[in-house]
Amino acid sequence: MLCNRCKEQLINKYWCKGCRTKYFLERFSTWTSEDDELNHFIQESQLNAKEVHGYFRWFNYNIFKRIQLIGGNEGISEVYYAMIKYDELAEMSHDEFFVPKYFIAPDSHISEFVVLKRIINSGRMVKEFIHSVSI
Repeated sequence: MLCNRCKEQLINKYWCKGCRTKYFLERFSTWTSEDDELNHFIQESQLNAKEVHGYFRWFNYNIFKRIQLIGGNEGISEVYYAMIKYDELAEMSHDEFFVPKYFIAPDSHISEFVVLKRIINSGRMVKEFIHSVSI
């Protein structure tokens, strides 16, 4: 299957490596975690991704609602369940790389429900976090 945009071979049903890399590179300056090492980790995951679910993405806290604590790890981290606000979800659907009509698509890769991980005192723990998710 070929990419509708650049006509190159897709890696899988929805993933054109060339177009996605360009898309990510153009958006690197539009977000920050305020930690250079974490930003680099997220950017590398995006540039090396080979599928829709195969990378990290930074979201600002204000796009979530109904945030509920569901677990944690001994004062190191907290895990939350949340929903993405409908307006933000709709905006994501206009990303030309997302599946059209995702609200009714059975194989949609955009979910309004997410799991969030908060790292307590994260300024000191970024390396440990990156290592834990890189293994």
